Amino acid sequence: MSSIKIGKDSNIETLINQTNITVVKYGATWCGPCKMLALVLEKLADEMGDVTFVDVDVDDDDAEMTVKSSEVSSVPLMVFYKNGQPVNRVLGFRPEEEIVRIIESL
Repeated sequence: MSSIKIGKDSNIETLINQTNITVVKYGATWCGPCKMLALVLEKLADEMGDVTFVDVDVDDDDAEMTVKSSEVSSVPLMVFYKNGQPVNRVLGFRPEEEIVRIIESL
C-alpha cells in the first residue's frame, strides 16, 4: 500500500501542514520522468515516516486550483515545504540520494 497521499484542491493545505516536512510532486500519467520519480518517492515515503509525500496530477480537474497556485508550468516538479511554507522547488527527475539530501537540509 502506498504511503504517498493524493493531493486535491480539497485537501492540499491539510496535507502540507500534516508534518514539519512535506514533499509535493506535481506530475502527469503521460509523463515518463514523472513515473520514474514516483517510484523513488514511493520508496522514500515508506522509509521516511516523518515526512509527508503528496502526489498531485496536473491533469486532475480536482487539483486545478492547487496546480495554478503553485505555478506549475512543467512536470515533474517537486515542491518542498517546511512548516507549511515552500522552501525549495526542483524541476525534473532527481535520484533518490539527491532528494534525501534536500530533505535532510531542511
